[in-house]
Amino acid sequence: TIASVANNALASQKAAAQVATIAALAETASAGAGASVIANLVTVLNTAAAGGSAVNLADSSTITSMLGTALDGASDDVKAQAQSAIADASTAISTTTSLANLSSAQAQALDKIAPGAPTVSAAANTSSTTPTVRVSFNTSATDGTAANAGDLLIVKDNNVQIGVSVALSAADIAAGYKDVVVAAALAQAAVFTVNGAAFEHPFDVIGVAL
Repeated sequence: TIASVANNALASQKAAAQVATIAALAETASAGAGASVIANLVTVLNTAAAGGSAVNLADSSTITSMLGTALDGASDDVKAQAQSAIADASTAISTTTSLANLSSAQAQALDKIAPGAPTVSAAANTSSTTPTVRVSFNTSATDGTAANAGDLLIVKDNNVQIGVSVALSAADIAAGYKDVVVAAALAQAAVFTVNGAAFEHPFDVIGVAL
């Protein structure tokens, strides 16, 4: 059926994305590791085929076998970070339900460039303890600094997070901005000033300071 063909196509794309992402993240951690991952994968697949078993690319034992000694040239910290990133990425890709979601999950896993700082605006003077701020961000940059759906927006008061984190949606990206009502009551003051914004990497978090 058409549905089964689509499901098979998605499964194939997931597997390809997982392999490519694991190899790319390994290569980023240690030069030459990407090629080692591919070579190790061949061994994993042959072993599974001989035993008549399936290969789950999100399984920790499979990832460990694929990595083998590929990351031995990296420091312990870099190795640990790479292993964690690889596990998270492979799991995220495996749980996607569409090609669009798959592409987004892979892009986020491979995104090693922090987005450019957004601009923020709000009423110059307000006595409201729950003001609304508009955060505008670049969505068209081709150098990796554009904001993407799924990036988190965090509003802070004196560097302390207030309210909940807000994930940017596709609609927010299309609009180029996000209006955020600061739900947590701030201390009463005559003036609230918007004095800066910054991204935190690798989670692509927009930190807006009030």
